[in-house]
Amino acid sequence: MPSPELFQELLARTRALTYVVRMDGPTGTLVYMSPRCQEILGLTAEDIVAETMEERLTRVHPDDRAAMIESSKTTAHTGDFDGRYRYLHPDGRVLHLMTLSRIVAQPPGEPAIRMGLILDVTAEMETSQALQESEARYRALVERVPVVVYIDSNDAQADTIYISSEITNLVGRMPEDWVRDPKLWPRCIHPDDRGWVTEAWKRSVRTGQDFRCEYRAVHLDGHNVWVRDTTTLVRDEHGHPLFWQGVMQDISDQRQADEALRASETRYRTLVEQIPAVVYEMGPDDERRTLYVSPHVEKILGYSRQEWLDQPDIWIELLHHEDRERELEAHDRHNQSGEPWVRTYRLIAEDGRTVWVRDQAVLVREPDRPGSQGTWHGVMQDITAQKSTEEDLYLSNEILEYRVRERTAELEEANALMSLEIAERQRADAERRFAEERYRSLVEQIPAVVYLSTVTLDGPVLADYSSPQVETMLGYTPEEWKVQTLWVTRIHPHDRDRILEAWEVSKATGLPFSEEFRFLAKDGRIVWVLDETSLLSRDVTGRPERFQGVMIDITARKEAEAAAVEAEARYQALASQGPVMAYVLERSPSGGARHRYMSPQIERLLGYSMEAWNDDEKFWLTLIHPDDRERVFAAEVRIQYTGEPWSLDYRVITRSGEVRWLHDEGALLSRDEAGQPHRFHGVYIDITERKAMEQELVDAEERYRTLVEQLPAVPWTEEINTATRHSRTTYLGEQTETVLGWRDDELGGDFWKLERVLHPDDRDAVNRAVRAAYGEGTWDQTFRIIARDGTVRKVRSVGRCTSGLDAPIQIWKGITIEVGSRELSHLDRPSAEDTDADVTPSA
Repeated sequence: MPSPELFQELLARTRALTYVVRMDGPTGTLVYMSPRCQEILGLTAEDIVAETMEERLTRVHPDDRAAMIESSKTTAHTGDFDGRYRYLHPDGRVLHLMTLSRIVAQPPGEPAIRMGLILDVTAEMETSQALQESEARYRALVERVPVVVYIDSNDAQADTIYISSEITNLVGRMPEDWVRDPKLWPRCIHPDDRGWVTEAWKRSVRTGQDFRCEYRAVHLDGHNVWVRDTTTLVRDEHGHPLFWQGVMQDISDQRQADEALRASETRYRTLVEQIPAVVYEMGPDDERRTLYVSPHVEKILGYSRQEWLDQPDIWIELLHHEDRERELEAHDRHNQSGEPWVRTYRLIAEDGRTVWVRDQAVLVREPDRPGSQGTWHGVMQDITAQKSTEEDLYLSNEILEYRVRERTAELEEANALMSLEIAERQRADAERRFAEERYRSLVEQIPAVVYLSTVTLDGPVLADYSSPQVETMLGYTPEEWKVQTLWVTRIHPHDRDRILEAWEVSKATGLPFSEEFRFLAKDGRIVWVLDETSLLSRDVTGRPERFQGVMIDITARKEAEAAAVEAEARYQALASQGPVMAYVLERSPSGGARHRYMSPQIERLLGYSMEAWNDDEKFWLTLIHPDDRERVFAAEVRIQYTGEPWSLDYRVITRSGEVRWLHDEGALLSRDEAGQPHRFHGVYIDITERKAMEQELVDAEERYRTLVEQLPAVPWTEEINTATRHSRTTYLGEQTETVLGWRDDELGGDFWKLERVLHPDDRDAVNRAVRAAYGEGTWDQTFRIIARDGTVRKVRSVGRCTSGLDAPIQIWKGITIEVGSRELSHLDRPSAEDTDADVTPSA
C-alpha cells in the first residue's frame, strides 16, 4: 500500500484538481485543494481554501449558479455529486469545468469527508457545441427526404414532439394534427394490428430497446398503407432517456409483392406436402443427390427432411442389399434414355424396418436451357402393408398349426410358474417393508426437513408428509405444518413475493425449485433455509402434480456471510473510495513495469484481479484496444526512460469483451540509485460515457451532412443585415455547379449577386419578390439563370426566415432545384467581372 506522502505527491502533480471537504456543517468546510489550482483557476490553493462559500459562488456563471446551489444542498451529506458548470476566470475567460465527488465515511465520532476531482473540459465542450450547431444546420434541411422523420416522448402513450411534413403524403394527416393529438397514432393503426403494435411500443419504452415494427396504417381516405416504423431511444450524457427518434417508410408495394409470392408458395407447398406419399426431386448425376423431399419421408422411413438432404447418396445407402445392384443398373439406364421410371423395391428405414415402395418419376428439363440434363420429379408410395398381406396369406396356415402346438405346451407350464410367482411376491413384500422402515428412519433422523406435497387443480399445495425435524427447525409439529396457508404466512415479508413467484413457475412447469429465504419460526426467530424441491410425477393431463423436497437450516452460514460483507464494506470505504482509481507502477530491471498497487475499482471496471496484473509485466498492454496499442506502448517506453508526466486517453477491452475509454494520468515519484525513473503513481478515470456522447455528435453531424449533400438540389443558408440589407452566404451545397452551372468561388463568395447569372427578362420580377420576402419571411420564386456554358436553366428556389423578422440579423435557409429543360441562350455569356446586383434574401 503506498504511503500518504506518495498519494499527496501524485495529486499535486496530476493535471486534474483534487479537493477534500470536511462535512461538519450544511455544506461542509473546504480543507484541501491541490496546488495546481492557480494554473487552471487563476487563484492559489490558499486563497480558495480561505474563501467563504458565497465568495466561491460569485465565480460560477450566473446561469449555472442556482442549479449548483440546489445540487450542493441535495447531495451534501448523502449522495455522490457529478456535475458540470461554467467558471468565470479572473482573466475574463469562461471555462467549462467537470466535478466528480464521493462521500467517504470516517470512524465513529468523526465527520465524513467528501473527496472530489475537478477537470477542465472547456475544449471538449467547445467541440461539442460546434458539433451541435452543425447538426442543427443539417437537421433544418433533412425534412425534404422522402420518409417520415419524427421525435416522440418517452411515454407509453407518447406525445409527438416533432414530425416531418412527409406524414401528410403517408397517411393524409397534417403534422400539427399529429403533435396536437397524442392518440392520433394508435387511431391511424389498422384495428387488426393496433393491439400488438402498441404493446411492442410499451415494451420498448419499458426496456429501452429499439422499436422496429411493420404494420398497416389507415390513410385518411380509407385505404391501407404498409409502414416500416423504426425508432431509437436517445439518452443524455448520464444515460437518462430523453426522447425517441424514428423513421417511418411506406413499404406497401414491397409488402404486396411479398404477400403475393408468399401466398403462391404456401399454396403449392401445402399441395405437395399434404400428399400421403414422398414427393422428391433428384439430380440425374451418379450420386443421385436429392434436391427436395417432402415431410412424408419421415413418416415412412423415419429420417427427417434435413437428414435426407444433408447426405447426398442416402437413397443408395438405404436400398436393400438384395435390390441394390438391380435398382442402380435400372437408374443408370433411365438416366441415359430419359424414359419414365416405375419401380418396386425395398428400402431400410431408420429403425431397421424393411419398407416396400412403389417409385414413379419423370425427367423434367428446363425449356429455356437447351442441353440441360434436367432433374427427376417423382413420388414414392409405401406398399409394405400390401406386401405384408400377400406374405400373411401364404404363411397363415403354417402359423395357425404352430400356435396350436405352442399353446398346449404353455398350459402345461402355467401351473408350475404360478406357484413360483406367489412365493416371489411374498418375498418382495417382506423386502419392501424392511426397506420402508429403513428409509423412514433415515429421513426422520437427518438434520433437515424432508417433505412431500401435492398440487391440486385449483392451485393450493397440500402437504402430504413433513419429517419431524420441522419442529426442531421452526417450532411447528408435522401436523401443524400440513395447514395449507401456514407455509405462505411464515415466509419473511421481504422474501415472500420472490419465493411465491419462483414456486408458481415450478408448479406450472415442473422445473426444480431451489431458493434461499427466511422463515419466521413459531417463537419469532428468523431462520434462513435452503429449500430444494423436484418433481416426482404428473397427472393424466401432463400437469405437475407431486413434488419432493428438503429444507436445510443455513442460518449460521447466512449470519457469517452478512458479518463478512459488513466487514468488507467497512474496509473498502476506509481503504479506497473516490472518483479516481489510483495505481503504483515500479520499473523492473528488465525494462518492464509491474503494478504494485491498484484501487479495487479497477477490478469491477475491467473484470481482472490484482494477481493478473502481477503475473505478467506486459499484461496491461494486452488489454489496450489494438487501434490504440502502438500509441500507448510508445508513450510508456518514453515515460519509463524520461520520467516525464503523462496524460492519455485510450480504449481498453474488459474481461467480458466490452470496450471502455480510460483517461490515464500520472507522474514520476522516485528514481533508483542510478538516477533512472523507478516508481510512478497514476490515476485512471472512466470516460466512456463522455466519449460515447462525443461520438454520437460526430455521427449525427456526418449523418445529416450526408443527407444534405446527396440531395439533387442546392441547399443554402444566408444572413441578412436588416438595417443595411446586406447579405452574406454562410453555406452553399456542393451541388452548385451541377444545378446552377457556376462554381461557388466564381460567384465571388456571394451567391445572390445575381446580375451576373440572372436572366435579364426575370430581374424585375425577382427584385419585387425580394422586397416582398423581407416582410413576409418566406420566399418561393421560379426564374431563369444563365450558366457559364451559355445555357439557360429554369430553377425554383424556396426559403424561409428562421430567426424572426425582427432580428437584427435574419437567418434564411432554403433550397434551389432545376425545374426546366436547358436551352442555349441568345445572350452573351456573363463574365465574372460583371457588376453585382442588389442583394436578394434567397434564390
